[in-house]
Amino acid sequence: ARAAAQVEFAAGREAFARGEYEAALVRLRTANELAPHDVVRFNIALCLERLDRIPEAVSVLEVLTDSEQLGETELARARARHDVLRRRVGRVVLDREGARLRVDDGESCEGPCEQIVAPGTHRVWISTRDGDETELEVEVTAGGRASVEPAPPPPVEPPTPDVPEPPARAGFALTPLGAVGIALGGVGLAASIGLGVHATSLHDAYVADSGSETNLALREEGLLYRDLTNGAIAVAVGGLVLLAVDVIWALTRLE
Repeated sequence: ARAAAQVEFAAGREAFARGEYEAALVRLRTANELAPHDVVRFNIALCLERLDRIPEAVSVLEVLTDSEQLGETELARARARHDVLRRRVGRVVLDREGARLRVDDGESCEGPCEQIVAPGTHRVWISTRDGDETELEVEVTAGGRASVEPAPPPPVEPPTPDVPEPPARAGFALTPLGAVGIALGGVGLAASIGLGVHATSLHDAYVADSGSETNLALREEGLLYRDLTNGAIAVAVGGLVLLAVDVIWALTRLE
């Protein structure tokens, strides 16, 4: 594997020298898979920089700034390139432990973590262990950091207590007492009108025929019908009183 890695590494360096950075990147990554080494990774970072894939280059260089596999010259170059390029990128930072962060179409990382991105607007997804996912857009500036957090869970509404419905109010209704009052009032009113009219006619006849032998009989009959009329009026008033009492009783039941 080491011999094959050396062949791929040499081919990658040659492609880089010819300016074929895509081809060089493929060969160098193959070499690193066969025999991982920080020298190969440093050359991968140089390819990514030439391809203007600056966030990826910075991600590789950050691992190399404390490398023990690089010589002093390569280590100094790696730190210098990292110091220059890190000012050209921004970072999306997730502090929530256990949540996962994904930016655009990149791979996700588990928080707390950060992802290096180019300056601009990015689509961010945050998923929690509970299965909740938050999607948002963030604006990242060169050299800046954009902290993101999952959206808080929706508030739990307290259960609505069962409030018993108020009992239905009874409708307005008369009792038999009111019906009797209506009947008595109607009969008494009709009788008082009829008897009163007849009593009036007898009185008129009595006045017109004061010298007649029948005058005394007219007087007696007139007095009788007067008393009957007064009795009918009393019956009508009694019926109205009964009706009024029943109406008042019905109204008190509605309150």
